[in-house]
Amino acid sequence: MSDHSIKLFPPGCRDFDFLRPSVEATFATIDSFVEKQTRSTDIELPYWSNERATLSQLAAGICRSNTNNLVVEEYQCTKGTVDEPWKGRRDLWFRIEDQICHAEAKQSGICWPCVGRFTQRDAESCVRLAIEEARASERDSIWTTSHRTYATSGDDVETERRKPRCFGIVFITPYVTLENQPQWESEFRRFSDVIHSALASVTKAEEHRFMWARYFRADLLKKSLFFDSPYYKTWISMPELDILICESGSGQ
Repeated sequence: MSDHSIKLFPPGCRDFDFLRPSVEATFATIDSFVEKQTRSTDIELPYWSNERATLSQLAAGICRSNTNNLVVEEYQCTKGTVDEPWKGRRDLWFRIEDQICHAEAKQSGICWPCVGRFTQRDAESCVRLAIEEARASERDSIWTTSHRTYATSGDDVETERRKPRCFGIVFITPYVTLENQPQWESEFRRFSDVIHSALASVTKAEEHRFMWARYFRADLLKKSLFFDSPYYKTWISMPELDILICESGSGQ
């Protein structure tokens, strides 16, 4: 089983309470995948391919946490400003309870670090990326403001315009090489400290709100579960997934 945690920035923030059960169900979804797959001769992780694959695990968690939740992934929509619209793809639409939410996600570049070389600047770049994605999600939400139609008295009907909550999501998947496997405990502890420091610094200075969800499986650091990566040209393991979630409308 995994070791996982959820932290909020600033501490005591309640903005993400509605999302916590879905994130916890996401961890359970990944656990189920990993435990079944590692019994075979093929080592596969659902978060090591790309942003779409990892996002599908979060979408599954949202559905798994409550059968009344709704999710739509990766669909075409209008984006941009009123003056400069363009066709693009929204990464995630979901409804939890009465909350309509949009999200844009990223898992690229700095999101695939070697755990031992991840710096404070790298962590701050990931935090900034989540903020940028949240702002992009809010910008694009002008095209998809939801409407609730309801009867008042008699034959009168009113329409309520509802602005969605908009989020930016960054997935970080640090890897460790087989050569550094003996030092994994200190390496990943330092990695978490760096992310914590970056989130604390940014949210204190600019009043942004964040949820940081960390998924970690020490059993994936067994030598038998390392794999030969043609991209990194060495044997590696990816036992951790960090999810940074920023809500738009803060720190602006």
